[in-house]
Amino acid sequence: MEKIKFAIKDEIENLLSRSIEVNIAVALCSKYAINALQNIPKNCNLRIVTGVDLPVPLDVLRALKNSYKKKAKIYTESFFHPKVYIFRMKNKSLVAYIGSGNFTEGGLLNNIEVFYKVENQDECNNILGWFENIFNKSLCITDDFLIEYKEYSRKWKEEENNRKSNIRRILNKTNEKKRLFDSLKEKLKEMRENKEYKEICKKRTDTVAKIREAIDYDNDFANIDIDKFLKITELGNIRQSYKKDLKRAVKSHKLRYLFRFLCNDDESIEERYRAATEEYKIRGCDKNMITKVLAVHDPQKYMLWNKVTEEIMHKYDIRFEHGTKVYQKYAHLCTEFKEIITELKIKDFVVLDLMMLYVKRRNLW
Repeated sequence: MEKIKFAIKDEIENLLSRSIEVNIAVALCSKYAINALQNIPKNCNLRIVTGVDLPVPLDVLRALKNSYKKKAKIYTESFFHPKVYIFRMKNKSLVAYIGSGNFTEGGLLNNIEVFYKVENQDECNNILGWFENIFNKSLCITDDFLIEYKEYSRKWKEEENNRKSNIRRILNKTNEKKRLFDSLKEKLKEMRENKEYKEICKKRTDTVAKIREAIDYDNDFANIDIDKFLKITELGNIRQSYKKDLKRAVKSHKLRYLFRFLCNDDESIEERYRAATEEYKIRGCDKNMITKVLAVHDPQKYMLWNKVTEEIMHKYDIRFEHGTKVYQKYAHLCTEFKEIITELKIKDFVVLDLMMLYVKRRNLW
């Protein structure tokens, strides 16, 4: 790991003061670079190439032009994004650093960056050959360029400030959501470690058994009792106004076909959910009923998507990209919340549902 570096400011400054030749190619320089370069020996041959896309501050380009003339250049053929530092020592040996950090104090010290130190002379010479090619293709910094660049730099800085403001707003919101969600997990963890947890598990085991009996789960849904099923409000209340439609679906065996398909784990959950809302669609079989049947089928794998889930999603601003299909959302929810029940060692999704309901009712969130 000695060749892998995470902050090289001290090493760069030390090498600058001892080298007879310095070649630097970076996307960005700052005032720090100007100050650091003042430490090179007078007889040191310095060449530096910087990009202008990010952009480099105008006063830094002006200082490079005034101090180093034709030894300081800008690369303009394409977006310039390397971070390469090459040093030739008094004994003629080469040392190079390639990595992610620009020639700024942030890039060499304060930011999260990674560098690789190269001391193999063949590799160093290959890197130096690359630099020679870049340097020869680069342009000298002229007064005409600086005049044109001034307006570009001003506009870019305004846009960059707006971008930074927007990303700070997004990150602050994201961090706040994470803080709130971590708080929910902490409440669930407390409940998991409480004596009440065993009673919650027992209640949910009984509920699953009652629902399975109502839909005749163990008999391949041959005799679904809609009246009994609709009276079981746990795991999600299904509107009584759908009773006639559901009874017709029982009589025509459509509801049986739907339940059998939903419980066919040979199909992906996305495909099953999609089909339940399209070719197998039955009035009254919305996401509440679909996920209720799925959760009863396998509480370890399938999450409920009921009123409690909706309130959790609203409370913690759980959203999806525009255009995400409902079945894709459900698969994502199962994956995300599976991590929670695994981390907190909660028995399954039906137990999690009751725990979240208690958190809500007790205003713990």
